[in-house]
Amino acid sequence: MKPIETEEQYLVYLRRLEENFQAGPDNLPSGEPLIAEINEIAALVREYEEKHYPIRTTWRVKLNIFLFDVKFQLRRIRKKLLQGNPTKPNTAL
Repeated sequence: MKPIETEEQYLVYLRRLEENFQAGPDNLPSGEPLIAEINEIAALVREYEEKHYPIRTTWRVKLNIFLFDVKFQLRRIRKKLLQGNPTKPNTAL
């Protein structure tokens, strides 16, 4: 399939995806060709949306993601340090 170039093509692909999702698992034709088609259309739609409808994140969102990651990494380090000898307190932290 070709990349989506117009809004009309985008809407046609969205309708095709919607038809497949609303049909339900019992009414869908099964098989690899259909799954491959859905995956390909979804990838094309995602690419078009990222280009034409980007979700802008603010610096606050980026900061929260960064702080969450730092907190997670510190917990992993602390857990590894405490696994060495759980009865003896670790003074390295």
